[in-house]
Amino acid sequence: MTTVSTSFTAVGVSTTLRLQAIGEDVTVALSGTYAATVQLERALSSAEDAWEAIYPPNRGTPWGTANATVSDVYKTQSQNERLRLRCTSYTSGTVVTTIADGDLIIHELKDRFGKLPKPVLELLDMSKIKIFANQNSFTYLKFGDLILNATRLQNNKTIQKTLVLTKKD
Repeated sequence: MTTVSTSFTAVGVSTTLRLQAIGEDVTVALSGTYAATVQLERALSSAEDAWEAIYPPNRGTPWGTANATVSDVYKTQSQNERLRLRCTSYTSGTVVTTIADGDLIIHELKDRFGKLPKPVLELLDMSKIKIFANQNSFTYLKFGDLILNATRLQNNKTIQKTLVLTKKD
């Protein structure tokens, strides 16, 4: 997990959070006693010379409530995305902010051979995985001690399962 924390006591920007995978959940949290406006921004280039304001799906404006604790989730849209927070207006107090990726795992693994890739078992203790399969008689996936039972499929049907795996010690 990667986290960038900044305390704003004036207008300014946070350190940049660099993310690798598409579809990572990024949590944006603000707290403190303050009167300020803060917005999430995404770099438009790897040089980080131009930025655009972006918003989580449930929010269409910057965070601007005074003396509040808020937390929203933004899902990355591209690989190697760079995010930061900008305090665009400031009146008083301290705004404590955090941007953190929820996990550093690949959200979608495409299975073509009935086995899970070995790196899955070497990740974090808890991992969410979506598995897509297009096979006539897909009944289970097996890798080492890990077995995922599934239902039989009709021709050319796709199933999607979200799993939570716990890595064995």
